Amino acid sequence: TIFEEAVRIDPAFALAHAQLAIVLDRLGEAGRASAHRREVMKFIDRLPDRQRLMVEAKQISESDLPRARALLEQLIARYPDEEEAYDLMVHTLSATRDPGSQKETLAFLQRWRRAIPGAGSGHFHNHHGYALIDHGLFTDAEQAFRAYIVVSPNEANPHDSLAELFLLTGRPEQAIAHYDEALRINPL
Repeated sequence: TIFEEAVRIDPAFALAHAQLAIVLDRLGEAGRASAHRREVMKFIDRLPDRQRLMVEAKQISESDLPRARALLEQLIARYPDEEEAYDLMVHTLSATRDPGSQKETLAFLQRWRRAIPGAGSGHFHNHHGYALIDHGLFTDAEQAFRAYIVVSPNEANPHDSLAELFLLTGRPEQAIAHYDEALRINPL
C-alpha cells in the first residue's frame, strides 16, 4: 500500500516500482509485478547504481545468462554485501543444470558465505542444501536445511526443503513430520 501510494505521488519513482514488483511477485500477482518492472525500466536512470545493476541483471536473467552473470559480478565487486545479487547468481548458475554449473554453484556459495558474515540467510542455506544434494552430500545438505530452520524459524520453506531431502533419502516418516510442520507454520 505504501509503495502504491509512492508511485501514485511520483509515477517516475523507479525504486518504489522495483520494490512493488518484488512484493507483488511474492504475493503471486505476476501480471501486476510485470507492469511495475516495465515502469522501472522506463526510469532506470533514476535508480542508484546498486539497484540499477540488480534490476538490469534481473531483467535479463532469463534471456541472457552470461550478461546477467557479468552484471551480477560487477554488482558484487562494487557491493559485496548485496545478498540479493548472490541469490540471483545462484539462480542463474542452476538454470543450466549441467554438471559444470553444479560445481560452480557450490564454489560460488562459498564466496557468498565468506562475503556475508554471520549465521547466513535462509536463502543461502536453502541454496546450499540443494547444491549439496546435487553433489550427493546428503548429510551436509541436512545440516544446511537445519541451519535454515534456525535462521528462519517462522518460515515453512525450510521444513519443506528438509522434508524433500528426507523423501529423497528414504525417510518418509521424517518427511511427513516436516511437511506437517511446514503446513502448521503456513497452512496455505
